[in-house]
Amino acid sequence: MDLIDYYNISTSRDWTGRVKSFKAIGSIGDGLTPILHKSAPQVAIFSARGPNIKDFSFQDADLLKPDILAPGSLIWAAWSPNGTDEPDYVGEGFAMISGTSMAAPHIAGIAALIKQKHPHWSPAAIKSSLMTTSTTIDRAGRPLQAQQTSETQGVKFVSATPFDYGSGHVDPRAALDPGLIFDVGFEDYVGFLCTTPGIDAHEIKKYTNSPCNYTMGHPSNFNSPSITVAHLVGSRTVTRTVTNVAQEETYVITARMAPAIAISVSPPAMTLKPGASRKFSVSLTARRLTGTYSFGEVLLKGSRGHKVRIPVVAMGYRR
Repeated sequence: MDLIDYYNISTSRDWTGRVKSFKAIGSIGDGLTPILHKSAPQVAIFSARGPNIKDFSFQDADLLKPDILAPGSLIWAAWSPNGTDEPDYVGEGFAMISGTSMAAPHIAGIAALIKQKHPHWSPAAIKSSLMTTSTTIDRAGRPLQAQQTSETQGVKFVSATPFDYGSGHVDPRAALDPGLIFDVGFEDYVGFLCTTPGIDAHEIKKYTNSPCNYTMGHPSNFNSPSITVAHLVGSRTVTRTVTNVAQEETYVITARMAPAIAISVSPPAMTLKPGASRKFSVSLTARRLTGTYSFGEVLLKGSRGHKVRIPVVAMGYRR
């Protein structure tokens, strides 16, 4: 007998379906000790991975996906009694579910709290606050691990990358006070589309009612809280604009990258008054052609304690 069947047989309900009493009895047998609790969170084996889908020139797009990691494995959540996706939970008000359907509500709830505290923030600003304050460290203080399929072990653990977790695992408390945000508006989205290789400008005008009068030079200049250069030939410099949503603060900007790609930032520091915006640039140079992606990050560390981190992803090509 399944556990849910035993629970239902042992449970007494009134005419509305509300539980009046239950007589189910359970016990713990061998008393196993959990061994992975300190390595949480991890990227689940079924979690979607990057890189982003191909652009219209059939190259990887210059935009990092996924964006962020959130709890989504074996979540006890509200369930429609009329739902038929899981036969064991038909007629139940709650179910234990895994997947994006569980991770998305966590992010949506945190976004709602951010909107409550900052009612005038745009969706892009809220997304930025979620991403730049996320963490890439587990509870034991080690880099996040990702589950992968193994022919011999069933599931193996490997070091996770931005293609596994995006910017990192969401941190609700930190997201309420990000210090800086990377904001974008309608024209920025249109400019990103118009700059995407191989795209049809007439189609963009058809669906956005905006001509391609504005471009950003390259899709990697889209002001997202991440940097992706999927096809790096020689060197490229990308720009980002940050807006201060806290008190006046001085930020020191540093960057690190895997050895195959050289990275530098300019300026090395900047001071922003409340509401002020400033640009900074990130330069990438392909040192070695490895045929694989290299990962790194840019960190803006504030004098008042804010830490704003964005992931960097790039692959070098000869041409």
